[in-house]
Amino acid sequence: MDQPKRSIRLDTTARVSDPICRARLKIAASNIGISDREWPTEIQNMLMQLDHENVEIWTQPERMPVPLIDDVWKSERYVRDFLASETCEYPERDRWLLLYFKVMMPRIYQHIVR
Repeated sequence: MDQPKRSIRLDTTARVSDPICRARLKIAASNIGISDREWPTEIQNMLMQLDHENVEIWTQPERMPVPLIDDVWKSERYVRDFLASETCEYPERDRWLLLYFKVMMPRIYQHIVR
């Protein structure tokens, strides 16, 4: 028998573009000890875990397929660029970074978005 599906919502572009949320996300991303080169693998592993656990990812207003991280994360240096930037240049990437905290570190995620 299949596991019942769970769902998780990908945060909105407005949320990741918020300067306070973005500042907190930058602090969290720089302090957890994941290198620039490790981030794509960490996020892909999280997405595979969600898929294995039969979790659907939703954007407003519809369900979306779990992407390959290479389709979203075009550069291994993205986190370095993210930490150095003042504005939200790549909201799609920022949303996946925030999803990582939502799934893997929910207490930190709650602090980021409060």
